[in-house]
Amino acid sequence: MDTTRAIIIRSETSGEADILITAYTEAFGKQNFVARGGRKMEAKLRPDLKPYSLVELSFVRGKNNFLLTGAKTIENFTNGAAAKDFFAASVISSIIDTFIVQPERDERLFLNILFSFRALANNSEKNSWVVVQRFFWDLLNLQGTFILSKKCRQCTNNFNYGASLTSDGELLCTTCSPDGIFNFDQEDLYAIGQILNSKSGEDMPGHVFEHLNSGLKTFLLKEKTYPAPNQQAVSWFLERVI
Repeated sequence: MDTTRAIIIRSETSGEADILITAYTEAFGKQNFVARGGRKMEAKLRPDLKPYSLVELSFVRGKNNFLLTGAKTIENFTNGAAAKDFFAASVISSIIDTFIVQPERDERLFLNILFSFRALANNSEKNSWVVVQRFFWDLLNLQGTFILSKKCRQCTNNFNYGASLTSDGELLCTTCSPDGIFNFDQEDLYAIGQILNSKSGEDMPGHVFEHLNSGLKTFLLKEKTYPAPNQQAVSWFLERVI
């Protein structure tokens, strides 16, 4: 039997009485777990399998999946949370589902998810947006898909007229890479730098919010590249809350 701390990012029904959860674990990375009979009212595991919570999971390794034998809630991040925070947590879960495919253990990512869910409590609407954006760009940075820089890596010129993100995760000037995945202007680059340095987004202009939201959508909803995330949650958060 194994035991690990885990952050539950999704819970769904499976068969007639089982619960299938997806969690990012401290010891084993992203994993799927099955709670046999978890949907039954008398099931002991049921109250401790809520999405967006930190739990201690005990499990055994089955032939095709991990079978839960115990669960204990350590912290519930959305207990009594406002709708904006609940959907922000849902967007972060969509980002995890979209970009984390392999079950590789990453302690920094585990702590980043934990920090992000905790940071959603008692935030203003824009600060909830900043938490989501910080998690998103930091995750891309961890994976090497996006590396923030001040100069074009090819010609070494400053980004006086903005930058273009290539499919290799490099930021090049629009002259060296006119057809990148996404183009950033100087305000975008400044905003991302502030966000990654844990600065508040309260003073950022509205058009910067809108443009960076477009960047997030470009990655999340790119069907040919990534699995489809929870589009309802993404759209609700990006179009109504912000």
